[in-house]
Amino acid sequence: MRFSAIILLFFVAHSLARAQTNPDAEAIQESLLEGLFDDYTLDDGGEISPEWLLLLEDLLQRPMDINKASPGDLSVFFFLSATQLESFIQYQQEFGPLDDPMEIQVIPGFDLPTVRRMLPFIRTTRSAEDALLKRNHLWQTGSREVTLRVERFFEPKRGFQTTEDGAPPPYEGDATRFLGRVRYFSGNRVSYGITFEKDAGESMFGKSNPQGFDFLSGMYISANPKHCEQLALGDFGIRLGQGLLISTGFSSGKSAAVTLIKRNSRPLFPQNGWQESRFFRGGAMEWALTDRLHLLGFFSIRNRDANAILVDSTDGEIPLLVSSIQQSGLHRTASEIEDEGLFREIGGGMRLSYRNKSLDLGVNGIHFEYDPPYQQGLSTYNADRFSGRRLQAASVDRP
Repeated sequence: MRFSAIILLFFVAHSLARAQTNPDAEAIQESLLEGLFDDYTLDDGGEISPEWLLLLEDLLQRPMDINKASPGDLSVFFFLSATQLESFIQYQQEFGPLDDPMEIQVIPGFDLPTVRRMLPFIRTTRSAEDALLKRNHLWQTGSREVTLRVERFFEPKRGFQTTEDGAPPPYEGDATRFLGRVRYFSGNRVSYGITFEKDAGESMFGKSNPQGFDFLSGMYISANPKHCEQLALGDFGIRLGQGLLISTGFSSGKSAAVTLIKRNSRPLFPQNGWQESRFFRGGAMEWALTDRLHLLGFFSIRNRDANAILVDSTDGEIPLLVSSIQQSGLHRTASEIEDEGLFREIGGGMRLSYRNKSLDLGVNGIHFEYDPPYQQGLSTYNADRFSGRRLQAASVDRP
């Protein structure tokens, strides 16, 4: 039996005047999001990532002006296929801006479930408040969230108990798991916060973790700051080449709908979760070189958990090679602690894209260096897998 206590506090400012939250409105918003989740998972067999849920929650408070939305803005609607996005753009080119959100019903390819899912999140005119929204207002109009979660196993676990020969328990810490997050969130415009975690069996403020929590993450991401379109510092996620070239975080999940095979998602997004391996640590920035030419670049330095092996060589040296990368984020036993931060990853990448109303064509490239070198076994099965100290790759895609 596992006991889990979850404390979730939301502090939401709905306007520049910081009006008090309306409980009835919150209930309606939660019902809409739950209904969208149920419809998508039942109808299409897909799964919704928390990243998309946060963006949609913000759009319920400040609906998107559909006439001024770019293809990147529309990617938040994960249930839209590439065919539907192209159909929407062609409709606007032929007939001009939409007069009413209900007009999406007549766009070819937009069936009733799609229309019903989109309507709560869109509008066709901007209010005076949104038109005058400046950078300093972004710090007042978003959602403030504090999340604390405590878990503990009550039944006895072998890893927390003294062994039969009187040796100390294999796990360094106690059986309590503690997670926390403090975050400010204003749609895809501004997001910043810190995340911390201690897994069951890990020490806290002692032994291998004198600093406190085993995992600590911080991030800041802003859209349209001075001199650039997007800026990210700290921990962030990257997805290039529809996730085939490189992808961190989680996607919207598999779906039975054939038209959703192609992934529509933002290439740069914040790291919000407690997953300790699916992110980069450094900085990223996107520039608008011209109205249609855009450049995204990122750089990352981080130490990752890995298993290392010693390999005999003919020159008498015994080099150290990494045979596998650990993604669990657990540091409980002596062997797990020994693998912590053993693999150093330094690298970056870029995306040069050409965008207009009907086309988004991109050229992607990445370069990473590893220390120690990576070698996933010497068997024939691994002959075509990556091995070595450097990794380069490139792709061309149309999101």
